[in-house]
Amino acid sequence: LKSAGVPFELEKYRKKSKKQKRAMFPGFTDANKIRFFHVGNDYFSTVIDEISRARERVWVEAYILEPDHLGYLLLNALKSTALRGVNVVLVYDAIGSGNLTEEGLTHLKEAGVHIHPFKRLKLDSPTYGIKMWKDFFYRTHRKLIVIDHITYSGGMNFSTDYCNINGPANYVDSHARFEGPAAIELSTVLVETASLLKSMPEEQLKHMQIMQTKFYLRYQVTYCSMQKMQSKLRGSFVQILDSNTRKQRQQIQLTLEHVVDNAEHRCYFTTPYFLPSKRLERAIFRAVRRGVDIKILIAGKTDVIGITYATRYMIRRFVDVGIEVYEMYRNELHAKQLVVDQSLLFLGSYNLDNISYKYNMETKIAIKDPHIAVEMERKFHHNIQGSFLVTREYIAATPK
Repeated sequence: LKSAGVPFELEKYRKKSKKQKRAMFPGFTDANKIRFFHVGNDYFSTVIDEISRARERVWVEAYILEPDHLGYLLLNALKSTALRGVNVVLVYDAIGSGNLTEEGLTHLKEAGVHIHPFKRLKLDSPTYGIKMWKDFFYRTHRKLIVIDHITYSGGMNFSTDYCNINGPANYVDSHARFEGPAAIELSTVLVETASLLKSMPEEQLKHMQIMQTKFYLRYQVTYCSMQKMQSKLRGSFVQILDSNTRKQRQQIQLTLEHVVDNAEHRCYFTTPYFLPSKRLERAIFRAVRRGVDIKILIAGKTDVIGITYATRYMIRRFVDVGIEVYEMYRNELHAKQLVVDQSLLFLGSYNLDNISYKYNMETKIAIKDPHIAVEMERKFHHNIQGSFLVTREYIAATPK
């Protein structure tokens, strides 16, 4: 963690299993410009404005896209952009965005928007009973928007629940805008999702791949020219981590375990659900024994039935070893972040639960920038000030 260019000692993993070798960590890229959004209104208005000014491509990968006021603003922006001749692709999760209908998207298809639902359940399939469970949990949980050479990623879905229209937003979350090599890598993740779609025509996929190569080569030329002018080569170090268990890729899972195992001073988790894997749980307990300050902020109320009680049952062991656990009640916590040693920040779509660990396609972004990490740590402390500290007495009173 001390080295900006090489964050992880990969030698430790040379003799690991084949599965872990396939999940080898990618490297950090530098010269990235990042802008954070903690209020939905700012994020959505900025995205829709940039979509309206896109020149070559707008690609969207969404888990939840609600057909509410905000959703229609996005869909209309995509439609108008496609009518200008821009390549527009919308990939949405068939279950997460279950309120979208074919009829409601017809006008976008007529305008030239390429629309593809991800893993729609086929109830009339002869293999329904077997295949249904596999596909039900295998979802794209990513939140990606690619606009030319810029990519947005984080935890916010397209829903008015993230906006403070008539008061505070229902959900507390963060999103980020990336410009630089990290943006190109994030857009590559979206291209891979497109390659998994059976509804994606081969010609359209090739067009996306060619366009992606074009943007990559453009960046290489720009980056090389920037290297000759070192004074302009500034920005954050960013590492894109991906999880797709069907491709036996678990970069997020292995990286989080490794980072906690190598933390020296503090690890602050912000997560709506806290049901970590056994490996991460053991890494946290080892960190506590080393004297690392562990704090965890979880949601006091969630959008998933039963998850609150499961989380409270899980955190008993963490409270018993002296870890401070806080529950947020004033809003519904949806952010998924980790700040380590005031130098490293993780944010993205990955939840600390079994669904993200074993099934969902997820994206997590590691940002090595002390200024950003310190700012996010301040935000963490601000959030726990208005939250409830979980005690042993409180847990004992919770129904088992």
